[in-house]
Amino acid sequence: MRYLSITFIMLMSFSFVAVSGDDDEIEMKNAKWISDKILVGGQPSETDLAKLKKQGIKTIVTLRPEAEFDRSDLLLKSNSLGMTYLSLPIGSRSDISLDKARMLDKILAASEKDKVAVHCASSNRVGALMALRAFHLKGKSKEDALKEGEKAGLKSLKGVVEPLLK
Repeated sequence: MRYLSITFIMLMSFSFVAVSGDDDEIEMKNAKWISDKILVGGQPSETDLAKLKKQGIKTIVTLRPEAEFDRSDLLLKSNSLGMTYLSLPIGSRSDISLDKARMLDKILAASEKDKVAVHCASSNRVGALMALRAFHLKGKSKEDALKEGEKAGLKSLKGVVEPLLK
């Protein structure tokens, strides 16, 4: 039994080193696959774009408005990799709406066969739109829609989203 425990610990240590040293690991804050086609998270770096491309991502959707960051480098880099870089700006709490959730849903539907990365700074805005999309467009209950939003990064905007789930 002791031999098995030592072997298990050694294997777990090796697995951790192999994963943490992976060249394809992305730096994107709070990155998480919420389906087999949709990756959500914070701002990807230029280096992340090549890694996302390797993972099959064909479209990047930013929810960050131009006032928050200079997207020109990411736009150029994604285009040079053959990726599409789209903007659906959410600059304030008042921008979180069913209309924006519908726009995101149309983007995701148009990319249905391809993998898509949707980002903001932390994934909070992504989660807000995903919750609205789940409730209004996918017919989920309020509780399930909020769970989907939280899975996608919804945190501090929960109080903005909840009243819109009617």
